[in-house]
Amino acid sequence: MQYLGLIRGLYLCCLIMFSASAAYAGQTVTIDQGHNLAMSNLTGIIQDILPKETAYCHYLVKNTGNITDDIYLSSEVVSNTGGTWTTLLVADEITSSLLASPQPLTAGETLSFYAKIISPVAAISGSCTIRVSAVNSYFHEHGTGDGWPAQGDADVQQDVINIQLITPMLTIISTTPSDSSLVPIETLIEAIFNPDPARWNLMMSLQDESTGINVAGRVVLQGNRLSFIPDTPLAASRQYKAVISGSGFVHEWRFATMSTEVKIEPADEIQSIVNYPNPFNITTDKYTAFSPLSINEDVVVEIYTLDGSLVQTLTYQNGTCLWNGQKNKNEDKVSSGIYIYIVKMKEQRKIGRMTVVR
Repeated sequence: MQYLGLIRGLYLCCLIMFSASAAYAGQTVTIDQGHNLAMSNLTGIIQDILPKETAYCHYLVKNTGNITDDIYLSSEVVSNTGGTWTTLLVADEITSSLLASPQPLTAGETLSFYAKIISPVAAISGSCTIRVSAVNSYFHEHGTGDGWPAQGDADVQQDVINIQLITPMLTIISTTPSDSSLVPIETLIEAIFNPDPARWNLMMSLQDESTGINVAGRVVLQGNRLSFIPDTPLAASRQYKAVISGSGFVHEWRFATMSTEVKIEPADEIQSIVNYPNPFNITTDKYTAFSPLSINEDVVVEIYTLDGSLVQTLTYQNGTCLWNGQKNKNEDKVSSGIYIYIVKMKEQRKIGRMTVVR
C-alpha cells in the first residue's frame, strides 16, 4: 500500500508539472503581438536607368500588431560600381522631402514612402544594390539573440533592389571641317555630339599625315561641342587627320588645307571679320571690336585663354561684337596677355589671336 501511495503521488506530481509546462508553452505563443510589420515593394524590380537619372521605388509598410508602434526605416548601398551612388527615403516623388525615422503607426495603419536612388554624377556605366529596411521598436531596442523573447515581437522587414546604368550611345552630329573637305589654313576643328560628351573623358588630336606629327593645340569642351584650337595656322596643301577617343568611343575624319595661292571666295564672309584694335590697350581703348558682321546673321564670338578656358562670349549687336576687356564670364578681372578668339557664323568658323594690355 505504501508503494501504491508513492506511485499515485509521483503521478500527480508529473501531471501538475505537465500542466504547468503546457500552460507556459501556451504563453510563449501568446506573447503580446504588438510588434509586427508587413512591407511591400509596389515598384518591383526597377528598370535599368540612364546616367544622371534618379530612380524611385515605392513601398508600403503596415503595422500589423495590436498597439501603436514606432517603425524605424532605413536604406543603404550594399554594393556599387561606377562611382558613388546615393540612396534616400522620401515621402513622395514630387517634392522628394526626406522621411523622418522613426514613424509612429497605429495598429493597422499603413505608411507610403519611396526609396530614392541617385546615380553617380559622372559615370557612363555602373550598378548598385540597395537594401531597404523597416524595423519595429521592439527589435530596434533588443535585436535577435540578446536574451529577450523573440516570438511575434521582434520583427524586421527587408527588401533588396538592383539597378544598372544603361550606357547611352555617343554619336557625332557633325564635324567642322566636314570629312574630305578643303579648308583654309586658319581653321577651327570641332565636333558636335549627342548626348553631352562630358562623361566620356574624350581626347582630341590633329595629325599632319605627311609627317605623322601631331599638331600642337588646345582642346575645349563647351556643352555638346568639342573643339581643337591649333596654336599656329596649319600648313598649306597638307592632309590632316582629326581623332576623338575616350571611354570606348573612337571617331576620326580627314580634311586638306588649301595652298597659299588659293583665294577665298567672297561668299566666305567670315574670313573678312577682323578684331580691332589689336593689341587692345584697356587704358586707352574703350572697346575691341569684331567686325564687319552680316546684319541678318546670328554671330557669336568666344574668347579663350591660351590653356583653353572660356573667358567671355560676345553676342552680335548692330553689325559688330564688342568687348571692354575688363572681366571674364565670372566677373573676375582679366589679366594682360594673349587670347584666342573664335568667330562662329552659321556653319563657318574663324579663329585668331588678340593681345590685351592693361
